[in-house]
Formats: sequence, structure tokens, C-alpha cells
Amino acid sequence: GFCSEEDTLHCIERTFSETGVVMDPHTAVAKHVAESMVDPHTPMVIFSTAHWSKFPESTLEALTTKLTDTKAMNDKYASMP
Repeated sequence: GFCSEEDTLHCIERTFSETGVVMDPHTAVAKHVAESMVDPHTPMVIFSTAHWSKFPESTLEALTTKLTDTKAMNDKYASMP
């Protein structure tokens, strides 16, 4: 499968909008490709091995429409492991 940078950012934003979960760009690529290959009769599992805070620029770029500053993101997710 393939995932462009635009697809990656959109996946981060869409996932946050739908679930409140902030994901890192690597996981967004995996999720995008998995969704494009999914067979409704076959379970699909992806594993996230990175934390979104390792990629603050990409994550904030993807979420600019939802969160307008780093403080809001930090406050909302301060309790995440």
C-alpha cells in the first residue's frame, strides 16, 4: 500500500475527530494502508510503537483545525501514558 503525506495528516486529524485519540505519523500510515486493504470479513490489527509527541510538528499540523496551540494539546492529553 501507499500513503502520501497528505493522507497521513488527514488520517491523524480524522482519527482524532472520530475517537479523540492522537496518533503519530507512523501509526497513521499503517492505519491508512490497513484501511485501504481491509476485507470486512478479516480482522486487521495495527500496532503503534511511537508516541505522537516525538513528532510534534506533524501532529500539530494535522490537528490545527481541532487544537490551536500546544498548550491545549498538552492539557488535554497530560494524563496519557
